[in-house]
Amino acid sequence: MLTYGEIPGRLLALHHCDNPACVRPDHLFLGDEKDNFEDALAKGRRTRVIPGATKLTEVQVREVKSRIVAGEKVRKIADSLGVHYNTIWDIANGRKWAHV
Repeated sequence: MLTYGEIPGRLLALHHCDNPACVRPDHLFLGDEKDNFEDALAKGRRTRVIPGATKLTEVQVREVKSRIVAGEKVRKIADSLGVHYNTIWDIANGRKWAHV
């Protein structure tokens, strides 16, 4: 904002360098939520997931819980199973699949 002024509308400052703390003007570009998602997808930081389209089995949930206990990151688990981050987060925090 110091270099270019106010960010218009609902746009976000996105990072070419993928470092959220970076404030170098030449590392930043404007985009909306879709642009942010597509940028993350292109850089391999996300997978294209349709929420609710992928269902986990009880065996997979047990695997998820084991991986969480082992210290694996929630995002990595979600990406590997092709499910939304929130699905794994809910399992990790006992909001879903608590009976397993």
